[in-house]
Formats: sequence, C-alpha cells, structure tokens
Amino acid sequence: MGRSVIDGDFMVLAGDTLVLSNGNCHFPRLAKAHERFEASATILLQKVPNPTQYGVVEGTETEEGILRIKHVVEKPEIPRSNWAIMPVYIFKSDIFEALSKTAPGKNGELQLTDAIQKLVEMGESVIGVELKTDELRLDLGTPETIIEALKLSMNGGDTKLKLEPADPFENKSFTSPIQVEDLEASELTPLVSSPRKKDP
Repeated sequence: MGRSVIDGDFMVLAGDTLVLSNGNCHFPRLAKAHERFEASATILLQKVPNPTQYGVVEGTETEEGILRIKHVVEKPEIPRSNWAIMPVYIFKSDIFEALSKTAPGKNGELQLTDAIQKLVEMGESVIGVELKTDELRLDLGTPETIIEALKLSMNGGDTKLKLEPADPFENKSFTSPIQVEDLEASELTPLVSSPRKKDP
C-alpha cells in the first residue's frame, strides 16, 4: 500500500513493540549494518527462550552481533533457532517486489517474514543485528506488558528501572515484576482525565 510514496531505503517499526536504548542507538547501528552489507533487508534480532510466537531466522554470525540470514519463517511450531525478529526493519524498495510475489501465509495473512524469505531466495543480502543486553524491549501486545511500559514512562523513561519483562509466550502465561495493584491512582492522574460533573 505504501509503494507509491516510498523513495529509497526506509524503516518499518511495528506498533506493538517498543525498544529503548541509550540515545536510540539501535537505529544508527541498524542503519550502519544495512549500508555496510548493502542489504535488501536489515532486521533487529533478539535471542529468546521460546520463539514460537515470533518470526524466527537462521543464519551465520559473520561478526559479533551481526547475522547473515539464510532462512526466515513466521511463528514456527518447531523453531530451528532462538533468533527472534524484533519488528524493527530497514528495507530497500525491492521488498515490494518480494511482497508482490508472496502468497498469503500464516493465518491467511500476507506475512512480511514470508516476503523477507523471498528476498533470501532471490539471492539478496538479508542481515540481522542483535539487540544488546543493555537495551530494553517491551512487548505492547498484552495488557500486562502495556502496564510495564506505562510504569516506565511515569519514571521519566529511566532505563535503570530493571523491569526485566518476561517472555509473554513462555509457559503460555505472563509473569511480571510489576502488577496492576502496584500502580497507585495518584500515579495515573496525569494520564487520565477527570470525569466531568453532570450539570444539575
């Protein structure tokens, strides 16, 4: 849908994931790798214990924190690696050609991961960049993880706050160090408008 308004390389970020790094340094790190390896697609990656609910990649680590990707699959039942796609990407415009050649996949949807696999099959360079251990990834796909993000924002975005979010898909339940009852009503005041009094 965006093909007609894209000119040159571009970045895609999914709305259900927030990555926090010092000075947003994961963005230039991704861009530098994209340029240096002349990649058609460059993807942020993280090793997770249970990647079945993510796009999963396989590849060869060419240097520390850089993976040359050879295979990509969306939410595999039996993952062949622990490298999960964190939905921050840089693409060249040839991703549109790959998308146009991609049939609906998992759940009948047109999957971006399938189009990235198409780039691999076309012989294009696809690179993964690892999320560093001091960078925080927040999954905003569940109410519990949104509470974590809210708590962090109310602390001024201080990444020293050790949230250590659990993998929400591990053991099929979410365990969080921050519970809803931990949030006092006064902490929410700036973010929640007061109810209007009804006219008599």
